[in-house]
Formats: sequence, C-alpha cells, structure tokens
Amino acid sequence: MFKIIEKFEPKLLLAALVVFMGWLWFVLQVTFMQNDDWVYYQTVRTFMGGNIVLHPYIGPTFYLQGLIAAAFSKVFSIERLPVLTLFMTTISFYFFTLILVRFLKLRRRQAVLLGLLYFFNPLNLYLTLGFMTGNYFMPFLLMCIFLLLLFEETKKLKFLALTFIVSFLALLVRQVALSIPLSIALYYLYRRERLLSIVGFVVFGSFYFFYSNILTLTARILEVPLQFHHLADFNYTYALVYGVLIMLTAFLLPLVFSVVDWRVVISSKKRILLFVVISLGIFIVGNNIFKPDVISWGEFPYFENTFERTGFYPRGVDGTKYQFRGIYDLYRYWDLGAKLMFALFVGYLVVSRKWILNYFSVFAVTYIGLLVVTETFYDRYILILVPVAIFYLVSIGIKFNYLKITTVTLFVAFLAFYGYQFSMDFILVNSYVWKRAEELAISEDIPYKTIQATNAWKLSFRNLDRNYLYNFSYDSQDVNEIYKCCYKLIEEKTIEYPLNFFINPKIYLYKRI
Repeated sequence: MFKIIEKFEPKLLLAALVVFMGWLWFVLQVTFMQNDDWVYYQTVRTFMGGNIVLHPYIGPTFYLQGLIAAAFSKVFSIERLPVLTLFMTTISFYFFTLILVRFLKLRRRQAVLLGLLYFFNPLNLYLTLGFMTGNYFMPFLLMCIFLLLLFEETKKLKFLALTFIVSFLALLVRQVALSIPLSIALYYLYRRERLLSIVGFVVFGSFYFFYSNILTLTARILEVPLQFHHLADFNYTYALVYGVLIMLTAFLLPLVFSVVDWRVVISSKKRILLFVVISLGIFIVGNNIFKPDVISWGEFPYFENTFERTGFYPRGVDGTKYQFRGIYDLYRYWDLGAKLMFALFVGYLVVSRKWILNYFSVFAVTYIGLLVVTETFYDRYILILVPVAIFYLVSIGIKFNYLKITTVTLFVAFLAFYGYQFSMDFILVNSYVWKRAEELAISEDIPYKTIQATNAWKLSFRNLDRNYLYNFSYDSQDVNEIYKCCYKLIEEKTIEYPLNFFINPKIYLYKRI
C-alpha cells in the first residue's frame, strides 16, 4: 500500500496544496470578469440550464471546460470559477513536478523550485485570475506527456491508449490539442517506429475529422480558419518564431544559463571560435531581421494582449496606464539578456552537439508551427510552451550546483514579486471599476450599457451606439483634452496596496457633459 502511495509522490501533492492555499486569497478577490470571461460565463450559465450549446462568439472548443465549470458552479456558485481555475492550475503544477521527478530524475526540491518558476510565470498568474481556457487545457497536456513517457518506459500499449484518450478530452477544451497526436506521430516517424507513427497519424486524422465534421462549431471558429498564407510571409513567421523563443528564454533565463557547460565551450580553440561565430551571428543577424511590430509591438515583451509592459491586460480600461519605477531599464536589460542568452545557448548546442530531438522538442516545433498559421496570435498562447521548454532544458542535462540553484531561486523570487505587483494592481483596478459601475447603474437608475467600464463589461452590456454617459479612464484631464472639455470629473481613485511600485496609480471616473 505504501508503495502505491509513494508512486503518487505525496510530497509533491503537499507542495501543490501549499501553492493552492498560497494563491487562494488572490483569486478570492476576483469578483469581476475580464478579457473573454464574459462569453465563457454566459455559456456556463447556458450549460447549467441543460442547454449544451456554445455561445457564437466562443473561439475554443470549450465543451469539457464548460461542463466541469457548470458542475462546480452548481455546488459553489458561478462567482467562484476563479477558484476552479486555480485548482486546475495546481493540478498542472503537480503533474509538472511529477514528470520532473519520475522521468527526468530531479530531486523533489529541485522539481518544486522549477514548478514555482512555471507557476510564477506572468502569463500563468494572469490566467489564474479568471476563467480563460489556457489553464484548463494545461492539465490534460501534462497528463498526456506523463502517460506518453510512461509508455516509453514500460512499452505497455494501455498507456499509449490512455494518452490518446486524454488528448481527446483536451480537444474538448481547445482545438490546439490536435498538436498532441500530430506531434506523437512525427516523433515516432523521426524514431523510425513506423507502426506507432501510423497510429499517431490515424488518431490525428480521426480527431480532425471529429472536430471538423461532428463537433458543433461556433460562428467564431468557422470565421477564423488556419491562415496558411502566413508561411509565405517571412517577416511575420520569423517575428513570431524568434519572438516566442526570446520570450521563452526571458521567462527561463537562469535555467537556460544553467544548461551551458562552459568547460565544453573552452575545451579547444576550435570550439571557442565556432561558439563565438555562431553566437555573434545569431545575436547580430537574428536581431537585425527581427521585426516584432508586424505582429504587435516593436518592444519587449512584443506580443499582446495580456502581459504588457505596464501590467496585466492594461488596455481593458480606457486611456494610457500608469507606469512603475525603472520600467524602461527593466525591460531593456531583460530583453537584451534574453537575446544574448538565446544566442549563447544555440552556440553551445552546436559546439557541444547536444541537439536532442525528443518528444519535448518535437511537440514545441509542432505547436509553434500551429501558432504561425493561427489567425490571430496572442501572448498567452506561449504559456503552453513554458513547461515543455523546461522539460527540454532538463532533458539536455542540467547539473545543479549551489550557484545554479541560487540564481534560479532569485529569479523565481523576482517573478513572484513582479507577479504580485501586476496581480494586485489588476485585481484592484478591475474590482473597483466593476463595483463602481454597478453602483452607478443602480443609484442613477441607468442602463448598464451607458457606462464605459472595462472591455469585458462593454462586451457584456453592448452599446452599439457608443453613447456612454459615464467613462472610466487611466487618463487625467491634464493629459486628455476630451475629458477636459467635454466631461465632468466625478471621482479619482488611487490604487493602494502594500509595496506598490507604480507611480501615481489612479483611475478617473467621468460623466459626459
């Protein structure tokens, strides 16, 4: 019995529980909808009424997430869905650390440290503060990886079958799950295991047929098919691929540094020369042809729309958001460090001949390829690659020592503080705007749609004529002439919380004259 319990790594379960309890207070403060939450909440309410039909605006497949949420909401209420999101996130944390210990042979403490590196990723923290699909897809992806590695270890077909079953469940959350059987097929094709490769392609084809011909798709899904013309646009494709790799390096900076064995690099003059030429070539040429503004922004962190320079989803409220001290220096050096580290990392891989083509790298290539042909790319799509990238880096071979553990720990501490700042600011801004807008609608006896609050509010209460009576904005009357001439300032709200590093963090409420 104890051997069975040990297989589930109770210490990792305990670590996941600590993570859940540690972040629970934050998600309990989420009393608002954000980003695409409004359409997901509406669909869950529809499911709770027994009508299993997706809202026409929904882009992902969502069915399984909606059913899980409907069952949860009947017990705990729909307002507590962020708690369910956190629970799914901690399931991901558990399977992530379990894979590191069980298959990649890390010590439990090392696995938990890397688990925190994943958990405190800004994209992950943002997605825990709502009901977005990313953190509901992730547990199924990690379970698939766990089962596939179990199949690789034991060669028992039941684990491969379970891998495909779980990947089908993932398909009912997001259609990006098609990359799982496709990457398995390509992986075994590379390994020249033809039978397993054929099985993978058959499963992929079956899933795609089910998705295209049997599953009821929304108007939104049908309107945004894969954009294969992106492949012919070099600037777009390069900006997306290189930008994603730089962002991954930025998120995992000390871990990427830990992979490089400098003794190998300096072991001979030939290797030193090759390393310098490749690294300099990638850094100079790669960055000169990198044009991220063809997709979103021309500056780090490049992509929209959730993790941006001034916080989480800053354009959810009208106006230009306030900044924090040291913002330009932080992003300048973070960007430079990531680009330099990526160039050094590739140079090291070539010199050391450690190009390892395993399932992690095959999945990453498959998934990035899918991102290239996606109609619209958003930064939150990168999160799926974060645990996979960590698996790949560990699989190359990291020999942790005191210095490497210390640098990773310090970086995790930085991400935790940085994530705390963005999370608190995001929660307090959105909580204030939603609560104050509701109070206005009731006290002034006006329709909700006449208030311009957050983006999710405007989508929940559509005002096609855009004749708003009240506006919330980051802009003061000193910086926005429209509010100075045509609106009356009703109130000024300062966002306050412990250790707040933002400068003049204020929200303004205006009434049209």
